[in-house]
Amino acid sequence: MTEHVHRRTQRRARWLVLGIALVAVAIAIPLIVFGQLRLDLGYRFGLVPGGDVEQLASAGDGMTLIVVPFKTDDDAARDPYRNRARFLATRTASGTDLRDLESDRTIMIPVQSLDFIAASDDGRYVFFREGTALRPVHAALVDTAQGTVRDLPAGEATPDIPGDWTTPTWQKSAGRCGPRSVTGIYIACLPRPSFASYLIGDWQLDINIYGDYRRTQAIFRGAGFLPEIGFNADDSAVYFQNERGIWRADIDPDGFGS
Repeated sequence: MTEHVHRRTQRRARWLVLGIALVAVAIAIPLIVFGQLRLDLGYRFGLVPGGDVEQLASAGDGMTLIVVPFKTDDDAARDPYRNRARFLATRTASGTDLRDLESDRTIMIPVQSLDFIAASDDGRYVFFREGTALRPVHAALVDTAQGTVRDLPAGEATPDIPGDWTTPTWQKSAGRCGPRSVTGIYIACLPRPSFASYLIGDWQLDINIYGDYRRTQAIFRGAGFLPEIGFNADDSAVYFQNERGIWRADIDPDGFGS
């Protein structure tokens, strides 16, 4: 009788262990397979930064963040460009609407596909072209100071004013640690997640004090391709976009420690 009870107890224990294992597998598989789910849980439980960051657009909204790189005479050759978030671009039936992030005015350019974007060294002029340099379809030059647009004549691939109109804007701000802020105070870095939280997201946006990388502020943990990054005019906020959407995050000037 005692042996029969013992076997029954063993069977119950095995079924209990099996049930717990099945529940654990049912929970673990989605977490392993779906990286965005892990990231969402990281936001919810405060394991990673960014859960409270404002999302301006999702991937399906068809919106593009336009970051304008520029440089000043006193910038070091090592980090020559500063990065200003200037427009949110939305494609329309007749072209593209550029919503100015600083004045909230909207500028319409007759370019539907933003195949190429370049900017003057001081960032005042931004050039948009649909098509290639050999076969331009439409092209326009925006004067950001005046809020005006000049359509280029058919077949003209570059503006007739001084500037580098062959290097796209994204090539001037590439790298995991390099996009400087408008006033030059900050620099944005995209370190890989630490080992303890490596499975939550692919990159992290940190804002560092320029020249003192020990003083840093964690802004956002993200997944997917590395984002395009730009700052607003007074460096109180940072904008960024990758294939998952566009976000805006405030920068706390007192949040860097000492």
